Amino acid sequence: SAPVASAGDESPSGEGRANDPLQAETAVREALEAWAHAWSARDIDSYLNHYAPDFRPADGRPLEQWRTLRRERIGGASSIDVKLAEVKILLDGKRAIAQFRQDYRSEALNSVDQKIVVFGRVTGSWRIIEERTAK
Repeated sequence: SAPVASAGDESPSGEGRANDPLQAETAVREALEAWAHAWSARDIDSYLNHYAPDFRPADGRPLEQWRTLRRERIGGASSIDVKLAEVKILLDGKRAIAQFRQDYRSEALNSVDQKIVVFGRVTGSWRIIEERTAK
């Protein structure tokens, strides 16, 4: 007969982590850091992979047009440095809201913004479903 999993076991899809608030917060924080790292490294495929298939760009443009624009901007930069500070994560069921200060630097732009990034569960991992700059 098959072994019986205890309540603390994590399923292969990572669902165990989703149900434990501390582990879910850690997973979201890791996803956020990996997104910023991919952006800084100008690893466009990895960067775009942090976005959910149903991500809706804040400017209302179609997703494929947004992806093309991101590829052009990130690929065209000779260097990008993204640092996150004052990260706060709020868990809301199957969503997580990350609020933080983003310090972005490239040869074309230096900016410090308050950001809100909403993550959703997509096939066992946290992906960005919404992103906006706080006013």
